[in-house]
Amino acid sequence: MATFKDFRQVLDYARKDKTSGKRMRHMLNMFGRSGLLTHPTPEKAVALLEELGPTYIKIGQIASNRGDLLPLEYTQALKKLRSNAPTLSFETVTGVIEESYGHAWQETFESIDPTPLGSASIAQEHKATLRDGTLVAVKVRRPGIEKEMADDIMLMRHVMALLLFHTHAGTDTDLMLQSLDGFINELDRTTRDELDFSVEMNNLAKFYNLTKDQEGITSPKVFPAFSNKRVLVMEFIQGASLEEVENVAVCARQSAELEALSAGTSAPQSEDAVQRQYGISADELGNRIAQSYVTQIIDNGFFHADPHPGNMVLRDGQVVWIDLGMVGSMSMAERGVLAQVFKAIATHDAFACKEALLGLTTATKAVDQGALLTQLDALLRQYAHADMGSLDVGSAFSQMMEMMQSNGLRINPSVTMLGRGLLTLEGVIAALSPSVNIMSIVTTHVEEQMVSLNTAAEKAKELAMNAALAAEASTRIPLQATHVLGMAERNQLRFGMDVTFNNEFRGLVYSTVGLICLTLLAAFLFLGSCFLCTTEMDPQVLNVPFLGFLGYLGSAILSFYVIIRIVRLRHQQVNRQNFK
Repeated sequence: MATFKDFRQVLDYARKDKTSGKRMRHMLNMFGRSGLLTHPTPEKAVALLEELGPTYIKIGQIASNRGDLLPLEYTQALKKLRSNAPTLSFETVTGVIEESYGHAWQETFESIDPTPLGSASIAQEHKATLRDGTLVAVKVRRPGIEKEMADDIMLMRHVMALLLFHTHAGTDTDLMLQSLDGFINELDRTTRDELDFSVEMNNLAKFYNLTKDQEGITSPKVFPAFSNKRVLVMEFIQGASLEEVENVAVCARQSAELEALSAGTSAPQSEDAVQRQYGISADELGNRIAQSYVTQIIDNGFFHADPHPGNMVLRDGQVVWIDLGMVGSMSMAERGVLAQVFKAIATHDAFACKEALLGLTTATKAVDQGALLTQLDALLRQYAHADMGSLDVGSAFSQMMEMMQSNGLRINPSVTMLGRGLLTLEGVIAALSPSVNIMSIVTTHVEEQMVSLNTAAEKAKELAMNAALAAEASTRIPLQATHVLGMAERNQLRFGMDVTFNNEFRGLVYSTVGLICLTLLAAFLFLGSCFLCTTEMDPQVLNVPFLGFLGYLGSAILSFYVIIRIVRLRHQQVNRQNFK
């Protein structure tokens, strides 16, 4: 049953939410006009999301990377939402700039190109020139979008609260709704960061400093003097979007496969098309992007949380990461635990995987670690015979996160973002160069890190400290043993035990106790009827008092039921034993 907390949450959202009713009717209207119910097509889905507005465009962008959940034609259609959002007029863009700066835009910029470089769900970007002649890109937030997205998320929260109120029974549906609730919370948090361009400005500056020593990897420089919450000015990046490079790689691969099919031979390598056009092979480019992302996660603890192709540009063989409004960060301790998770996946060590994953989550209820270990072992067995080069780390990691959540473990937001980022990146790498595998890169990276001089020094220091602590603890053992024995002599020693039973055992106990109660009731009815038979109580049936007759009848029925029930339970138990 729903709790009072759930009821109070519904009332709280109903009090705060002043626009959902009108917005919901408007959305249902649009949904009805779209024709998705009668004749669903990818194009209609994209058109509906564009009409619904920036919040749903953002959801469509996230969904475009989930080839594991959606058909290929839908993911391909949804990719159009990455940079093809409705454009703002040049007057609207300059109006936002002037309102943000408090003066005419000409005082800061020599010129602004009226044609946008791209138009996304939250912002629009234009090429511009500063007064000193520096070529820059100006990112301008859409006016009114903050309130619009806040209203949409409030509507989602309101609907979710109602669904959770009506579906609150610990079922699979309830778990799915809780996962959806977590997605809404994550969407709310990341959207607020993306709407504040000062956050992205700091992210870009930090990312640039962390990647400046990585060969072939960079990000745009920012201009803090001209940036604020609504306007972001950064280095203009001239190059090819990774979407274009992907299309070239995919088309070349498909052409090669068709030629091989018609010729009856094996398909030749198709990376030459990317090499000819961009000066770098698809394999090398895919490997560079994967290496960069693994370095962001394991070494830096600061990673791009939305690594879709629209957020990467290829410039003279150099990968430029752009649009860092949504990033994830992990502490050194979390990165160490994460490295253990990856190592456990690679070695199919379920116990090590469980221990590491528990370090990345927070328990919301008592956790059945035995059941969790069994589930993880079953999951890792799926990959036991898979080649390391064909293992999808993003899929495995996401399945583990879902498993932890279903066992009452709340996942840290940074880990959730990482799982989604890995899934997105695997889709990018698969389209660009199927021969590149992130899991192999992760494993190699973790192994190299473990044998590095810094890591060896840290391990040596840790071992020395543990040895010193162990030596110190060993000197206290005799004294502690004496104290324990003394407490035992004085009857001051107490032992406690916490035993938990699964639902099957509880059901067996309840059923057994019920049968015992029914057996006792039948016996007492029989004895009571025998006692009544010694009297001359009227009325009588077959020379037996009527109440005694009812007692015998009730006793017979209960006895028959108990016998049937016992036979049936025994039959079920034997069948289960035979099945095992």
